[in-house]
Amino acid sequence: MSDSVFHEGELRIQTRAGVKDLIAPLGAINIRPEMPDQHRIFFAQLPFIVLGAIDTDGHPWATLCVGDPGFLSSPNASTLLIAAKPVLLDELGISLDAHAHVGLLGLELGTRRRNRVNGILSLHSDNQYSLAVQQSFGNCPQYIQKRNLSLVLNPDSDGNQEKYHQSFTLDAATTAIVHSADTFFIASRSSEVAQGRHKGTDVSHRGGKPGFVTVDNVNGCLSFPDFSGNLFFNTLGNIELDNRVGLTFLDFANGDAVFITGRATIDWNPERASGFKGAERIIDVLPDSVVRVQQLFSISSSLPEPSPMLSGTGSWSELPQQTSAQPSTQPSAQPSAQRCEIDVSDANALKLPDTMRNSAEVQFASSDQSVSWTSATPSLLELAENNGLSPNFGCRSGRCGMCSTRILSGQVHYTREHTASPEPNHALICCSVPTGDEPLVLDI
Repeated sequence: MSDSVFHEGELRIQTRAGVKDLIAPLGAINIRPEMPDQHRIFFAQLPFIVLGAIDTDGHPWATLCVGDPGFLSSPNASTLLIAAKPVLLDELGISLDAHAHVGLLGLELGTRRRNRVNGILSLHSDNQYSLAVQQSFGNCPQYIQKRNLSLVLNPDSDGNQEKYHQSFTLDAATTAIVHSADTFFIASRSSEVAQGRHKGTDVSHRGGKPGFVTVDNVNGCLSFPDFSGNLFFNTLGNIELDNRVGLTFLDFANGDAVFITGRATIDWNPERASGFKGAERIIDVLPDSVVRVQQLFSISSSLPEPSPMLSGTGSWSELPQQTSAQPSTQPSAQPSAQRCEIDVSDANALKLPDTMRNSAEVQFASSDQSVSWTSATPSLLELAENNGLSPNFGCRSGRCGMCSTRILSGQVHYTREHTASPEPNHALICCSVPTGDEPLVLDI
């Protein structure tokens, strides 16, 4: 287990979902100890980043660091500098003493790009922090609502007690923000945050139709569906070991923000999940502390362009009458691995044509490289990576479309079925190989 990029909780959830053996090699490829150049460039152009960190009592919170593009910088592949104090750092009691284990999520809503990086944060200088990278990996754009967003911290709101509301439950105003949300962020932690690069704090994005998160009127419990994702189960794996989580909701209309820390449970009961379109499990969070800040951000946002993935999802208002939003008291059943969008068998593999060659020339035009592909390399993406290149990718299974690359000449053959649709004269290089008599020339 010590050689795995996943900790015990993640491995347990992967095993229960029937995908552990499938995900092991993908995790080893996707989760790196350093940032690729494309991630370093990506972070440097962001106006905000989401931070998952732990308070002095061990509770995780999700908050933001905000600044002009360039406030994030990377002097080398192992370091990310943050020239901004985390929002509500003192009010939430977040501890960023030396060697604080944190998770960071970079999200570019206008393009639906997102990348994550986890590591150890230390104060570099006044209001500038330095992250020593332990894990770096990309996420596909599933469930992200596209927005043109301008977001800055209101100087009179951070720490303004008149606009700061703290309680142990959700009041009406807070509940309204949660019910209308199509986006939130969730921070989680492993049971041990100081041992090994695969243990620590993590923060991720969750998205759905407005109404995909509900609040129970009696006990204040929040419930939301767990849709099919990358199957790493970073968040659920942390919950398996330590059920403390932090949730953050932004009101994109007026800049209000809600910060919640509480305790989560995973409801595996298929009867409860089956009533919610697209759900594979239901997550319930009982709040311990709730903070709402009015007009925390000065915000300007275009109307959201819903993710295409939302067509296969629902909301609590659409539940069949007999389906309850309440946590199930029935025994949880073993979920079927067939529910996962990444097929755990080889059923999606496509038979190679009889005319397929065992080797071919591939040219990466932008990098001025000409290399030889052989049938031992399962995809053009891996061929590029094996030759020191870092093309964009997300799911590595033909679902997200992030790896779509322009074909300058030549042809490709898809080795597995894919749901993303590349533009004309483009190929999904995560699931294709060269074919035909002519060399394949890609714009990489």
